[in-house]
Amino acid sequence: MEVEGLENLKGGGPFVFTPNHSSHVDLISLAGSIPSSMVHQVFAVAAKDYFFNRTWKALGARTFVNAIPFDRKGRVQESMARCREALADGGSLVIFPEGTRSPKGDLLDFKPGVGQLLAGSPNVRAVPVFIDGAYRIMPKGSRRPRAGKLRIRYGKPISFLDIPATPEGLRQIAERLHAEVKALSQQ
Repeated sequence: MEVEGLENLKGGGPFVFTPNHSSHVDLISLAGSIPSSMVHQVFAVAAKDYFFNRTWKALGARTFVNAIPFDRKGRVQESMARCREALADGGSLVIFPEGTRSPKGDLLDFKPGVGQLLAGSPNVRAVPVFIDGAYRIMPKGSRRPRAGKLRIRYGKPISFLDIPATPEGLRQIAERLHAEVKALSQQ
């Protein structure tokens, strides 16, 4: 695994990491690339309906990636409140703004919900991340990973202090982060 851009994390968070999402390999590889000094302060936002529907999955999600269950089908605001608490306590989050894994490995549109954690925040910055190779290793629907090469690129942190938490502001944040991740994919 090659990792680029770790120098962008100097100075610490809290951060909201916003990687593309094409594989179950994404989160594990991202967790393995985060500097050891930060890893215990980084929490993965994970789909409650998928990762917390069985005891063994929930245990694995909490143990290996510090997962926070996110109810994407019902109690979204309660889940957002848990995310805000983690950030307020100095933690960082990994959230996949596409909302789901890409079925073909391409970059999907980002959902505006990620902006709720960033708009107008003086302390929290977004870090765009591009994960290359995960789809080839384990595409959506695959049960076993294949051998392959992974490359993770961390972009520069972005503040959205001046963007209001309005529907238009949240859309602007999602579009900016999408453009940043897309730019990282072309490097």
